[in-house]
Amino acid sequence: MNAVIYARYSSDKQTEQSIEGQLRDCLAYAERHNLKVVGEYIDRAQSGTTAKREQFQKMISDSKSKQFCVVLVYKFDRFARNMYDSAVYEHKLEQNGVRVISVTEQVGEGNEALIVKAVLRAMAELYSKQLGENVRRGMRESALKANSTGGTLPLGYKVENKKLVADSKTAGYVRFIFEQYAAGAQKRQIIRDLTAKGYKRPNGNPITIQNLTYILSNIKYTGTFKYNDTIIENGCPALVSKELFQACQERSQREARFYGRKAHEKADFLLVGKLFCGLCGKPMSGCTGTSRNGEKHHYYACYTHKNRSRFNVDCKKQAERKGFIEWYVVQQTVQYVLEPNRKKYIAERMVSEYKKLFDNSKIREMEFSIKSIEKEMANAVEALLRTDNKFATDMINEKLSILELQKQDAEIELSKLRIASEIMLTEQDIMNWLDGFCLGDSLDETFQRHIIDAFINSIFLYDDKIVIYYNVKGSEQISYLDMLKQTDQLADDNGETKKELEECSSSSMNGSPCWT
Repeated sequence: MNAVIYARYSSDKQTEQSIEGQLRDCLAYAERHNLKVVGEYIDRAQSGTTAKREQFQKMISDSKSKQFCVVLVYKFDRFARNMYDSAVYEHKLEQNGVRVISVTEQVGEGNEALIVKAVLRAMAELYSKQLGENVRRGMRESALKANSTGGTLPLGYKVENKKLVADSKTAGYVRFIFEQYAAGAQKRQIIRDLTAKGYKRPNGNPITIQNLTYILSNIKYTGTFKYNDTIIENGCPALVSKELFQACQERSQREARFYGRKAHEKADFLLVGKLFCGLCGKPMSGCTGTSRNGEKHHYYACYTHKNRSRFNVDCKKQAERKGFIEWYVVQQTVQYVLEPNRKKYIAERMVSEYKKLFDNSKIREMEFSIKSIEKEMANAVEALLRTDNKFATDMINEKLSILELQKQDAEIELSKLRIASEIMLTEQDIMNWLDGFCLGDSLDETFQRHIIDAFINSIFLYDDKIVIYYNVKGSEQISYLDMLKQTDQLADDNGETKKELEECSSSSMNGSPCWT
């Protein structure tokens, strides 16, 4: 499984060493869990209270390319300090098949907050749909006039009087890309040639394969202005002929069929990071094998057993079928955790937590914070007027820039708090939402993902039993040693407990799950 690392430090009490530590721990986690790190996104001196971070936004955008399926962070607060942003952007990543994993903690700010975040994600999706309808209406009106609809401008164009016009400085690069690709050049070679020609994206970085793929599929380059289902022929200048564009599409489709077969064979291992070997405590990672008749099989294997030749140590844990173990965990969760009494308990705690997170006192605190920043800015301006020392003026101007950014972040946070505080959640709302978990199909992968992400803390798998921990106590992930101590303690307290644990799941796994 391919993964990327997102690391960030803010400008207050952290330094470059903070990034090194985050990367080190994320790389170690990736190695333990058999994840291949294919990229790093790093924001330096960037606040987590805002999502306007260059590398963060690039990571969200790049997730559409399906080149990675996991984002590793040192802690969830590196991804976002704001629960609303965390909910919205985790949802965007999930839509692209990408999960966020903290390498040092299993859930964010406590378990009630975890459920709050899940509901916020659902609400954010609904809000996005409503907002999207209004935005699309305005965009469609612009599209009908062949006016620019905003967003990133396609390479080779610029905007004049709301219309796309050819950019003489970059239009030649577009023609070069299409001509080379139609002639059979590989995308990486085209990128190397463009770099040699001196082309760089507006942010200063070289063009990527994802950028190239987007360019080659953009029908605007033939002069056809397209926005969703609105198509205006000759709505913008043509940079390449329709024949050249069609030749590139035919090659792209041939490659898509070839690589599509390979992509279809990949499996999404939902329990990675939460499933551990009961015999040695090491993680169980996802593996794929091919039978003699060419059929693909997906399973979880113990890390120690899988790397026995490398470590010169073996573990006797047998591999487990992916489909069965994921179905079983979800089925047991729905049956034993999401029963009426526990759902009522979750609803009560969640409403209480939501009120704590978004009550008026938080709004007042943020308003006071903004006033304090404005006062600092006023004092800085007065100091600037009283001095003509260049060193002092430079220092004051730099401080003013930082304060302005802090004020913008605080104002964004205040807006989100006000929106969230106006939404009144009731216990019945939460109960209705939790009912959705009970009505899903335990064999459906999307449903399985929702259950596992929201409720599963850790799982310890033996050949003849399974121990499941749910997110109903502390926020840290249960370790192998903790599990051994707790099961031993339970056995000491009650002689029958060990027997129950051993019978918790037979090889047919038809018993109730152990949970804490």
